[in-house]
Amino acid sequence: MRENKLSIVVSTGILMLIVAFVSCDSNTVPVSNSHEVRFTSNIARKAMADSVWQANDEVGIFMLEHGTGTAATAQAVGRGNKHYKADTASQSSGFTPFDAANTLKWDDLGMNPAPFFDFIAYYPYVTNTNDMPELEIKITDSSTEQDTGKADFLWGRTNNVQNNTSQVALKLKHLFSRLIVNIGPSTTVDASAINAGDLSIELSGLKTTAIINLDTGVVTPDSSNSVIMRNISDTLTTMERLAGKRRFEAVLVPTDNATALSSFVLDFFLDEDTYEWEAASVAQTDKGKIVFESGKQYVYNMTLNTAADKVAVAAIQIGIEDWVDGGSISGGAVK
Repeated sequence: MRENKLSIVVSTGILMLIVAFVSCDSNTVPVSNSHEVRFTSNIARKAMADSVWQANDEVGIFMLEHGTGTAATAQAVGRGNKHYKADTASQSSGFTPFDAANTLKWDDLGMNPAPFFDFIAYYPYVTNTNDMPELEIKITDSSTEQDTGKADFLWGRTNNVQNNTSQVALKLKHLFSRLIVNIGPSTTVDASAINAGDLSIELSGLKTTAIINLDTGVVTPDSSNSVIMRNISDTLTTMERLAGKRRFEAVLVPTDNATALSSFVLDFFLDEDTYEWEAASVAQTDKGKIVFESGKQYVYNMTLNTAADKVAVAAIQIGIEDWVDGGSISGGAVK
């Protein structure tokens, strides 16, 4: 399986030509006049249909003492959870500090400056980080369609960066899972019924709050709620939509097999009709494949049926693009 990670490159500004008297002390590290650490993104892949940074997307960055530094110690010395934002809406965007108070700088000229630093970065930015290194993240408020771009949590840590290095690559990875549900017409709920109706999907039985350890990237599931999946049918062609096809997505807190198998449910609402699919209904040979792992994307190909004898769950097939390979499943939801 391959893994595509979101990379953020940290670079200093254009170095001005300076003349400096360097101390005979070999530990003295020369730095630029501005000392400012600048951030740019070279590749973007968030969980959303357009898959790009949006202008003013907000990230938090920690500049740590090398080796022993933590999010909490960086916070204590004024280098923790600095607020940066994306400059443009594109796959490659620069990042600038929210204001002067959030600007990270390299150590100044002088005797024995810190020779190395470690960096932690995450998206989306959270103001309250009083419980370092733990950060509580909620992926939904359950009352509206999930904003998958903001629910997607990215985290990365890069160690052993030399003071005043011109370019520092901070690679962010997905800590949550992504689920895509593709809906197609069936013999009992055909294209005309889907096209004439208003379809939505609600997901339940899984944790929707997680505690993130910013030092390690470890995710601990917390409380549960329902998730209204985001309708991304506009990513389909006009012909596909006319054929009765629809597409939805959701970002999920990672969930182990036993929990997902016993509690995961999808409810499909087509006007006044409700169709339900339970993870426990899959064939015995597929039960071990119902799981949501960190950084993986899963595709479920579903149909809506009015009789139980129409339900059929195919074998889960591995091989999904963009995120780390996850799983694909085909099946039916019963009215």
